[in-house]
Amino acid sequence: MQEKMPDRSGEDPLGGRGTKPLAMRRVHEAMEEAIVEGVFPGAVLLVAFEGEVLFHRAYGQRQVLPQPLPMILDTRFDLASLTKAVATSLAAMLLVQGGHLSLEDRIHPFLSVWGAARAGEAWTGITLRHLLSHSTGLPAWQPYYLEIEKRGWLGNPREARRQAIRWIVEEPRLFPPGTRSLYSDLGFILLGAWLEEVAGQTQDHFCQERIFRPLGLSHTGFRPLYWSLGHPPHRAQGSPSPTFSQVALRLGPPPGPSSPLFFAATEDCPWRKRILCGEVHDENAHALGGVAGHAGLFSTAGEVYQLAETLRRAYRGEAGGPFIPQVVQTFFTRQVLGSPGGEVTEGSFALGWDTPVPQGSSAGRHFSPRSVGHLGYTGTSLWMDLDRGLIVILLTNRVHPSRSNEAIKRFRPKIHDLISLEVSGG
Repeated sequence: MQEKMPDRSGEDPLGGRGTKPLAMRRVHEAMEEAIVEGVFPGAVLLVAFEGEVLFHRAYGQRQVLPQPLPMILDTRFDLASLTKAVATSLAAMLLVQGGHLSLEDRIHPFLSVWGAARAGEAWTGITLRHLLSHSTGLPAWQPYYLEIEKRGWLGNPREARRQAIRWIVEEPRLFPPGTRSLYSDLGFILLGAWLEEVAGQTQDHFCQERIFRPLGLSHTGFRPLYWSLGHPPHRAQGSPSPTFSQVALRLGPPPGPSSPLFFAATEDCPWRKRILCGEVHDENAHALGGVAGHAGLFSTAGEVYQLAETLRRAYRGEAGGPFIPQVVQTFFTRQVLGSPGGEVTEGSFALGWDTPVPQGSSAGRHFSPRSVGHLGYTGTSLWMDLDRGLIVILLTNRVHPSRSNEAIKRFRPKIHDLISLEVSGG
């Protein structure tokens, strides 16, 4: 059944919600061209400058298979690794500013909680700062979900998480902590578990109670199907978990944009053997129950902007919101790497956030060095130029229906360059 689309006759073609009429035409044309060329099936782009939304438009389809569904402004996206920045690092901010943790606190005393007390001397020096800045020496990724499935722990996230932490701690380290940086999902899985122990509650509940709810973010959270079904969409050993269409039938007709039917679909997953929509794309995050430090958060472009603008204002020293300016400024500072007595270099990572590099940045060529951002594997990104007050949020479903489409790697710097020129009047 095709959805009835609202009548937009007579509207300015660039007159999306919060959009200045006739502004950013080159940006609009580039987005339409990206849809035609198959860079992604659909997207929502939001651009803001000094607290004013200049551009907020939806493009293409939020789902192509099994049937086409149009993208809307309030589509909820699987943010993938953008979770690291807008959930995990923010939880760490709150625990640091509340005095529950410091950046130099070591994780080693907590390892016994997860049955990993035999971690040995290799872990005695690992700090919160190392985990946030991807400088622990851990590998980038491992397919733990396959072993979790093999051992029958799908649907038992507590045991799956405990075992995953043990495996992470046992991973061979690629370099001494603090000497280099290597982007690591494993480090953020471990970080999320540590933050939960300190906070005394799971990451999804902590973020809802301390961040999302106080900011009025009703479409942002982990495990969105959990809210509707009363249990996470895991499959028992040997049986499939409910498909999205089955979930929709149980929910009844959608009441509006907040319904799970307004999610952007992701991959036709070869492991789960279905098109994913409303459940986390990342396999390890799924196996860990849908809540993890590295992935699992869902949100809309508008609500990601609310988070980003709150952080930008705090960075500028403005009062209000849950974050203390001094802590935000610390987390947005590039970290220094190097061994004692050796060469010291400035890394590309801040604390939980990435920063632009001189060549080949997804933020393009015009974002200032004092910018922070993050990408998500599903095709999501957030970049903030803290000097200029420019925020760009690009949420796409580029992995739908296959992750093999990597055209977004070329498109991201192009669109950010165009936006920078439009804002500066170039």
